[in-house]
Amino acid sequence: MEATLSVGAATAMGISLGDRVSLTSVLDPTRRVELAIVGLWRPDPADRYWLGSALELTGTQTTGTSTTRGPFTVPHRTWRPSSAAAA
Repeated sequence: MEATLSVGAATAMGISLGDRVSLTSVLDPTRRVELAIVGLWRPDPADRYWLGSALELTGTQTTGTSTTRGPFTVPHRTWRPSSAAAA
């Protein structure tokens, strides 16, 4: 599945354009999705679209002891409803 990623998240995870990434569900380790990174994007912090969200603006968000990196974005047409359970 092709995906894009913010520059901040890519930097935090050591991912480059063209890399392949395997993601595993935290709810079911047997569920995996393979992503091909086909684009990198950089959000404009002044744009209200991002609502000041640390995750989207920097690629990293820490809450307590948990750190989230991303988001990976995929075209709507490639997302199957059954895939949501694997996330």
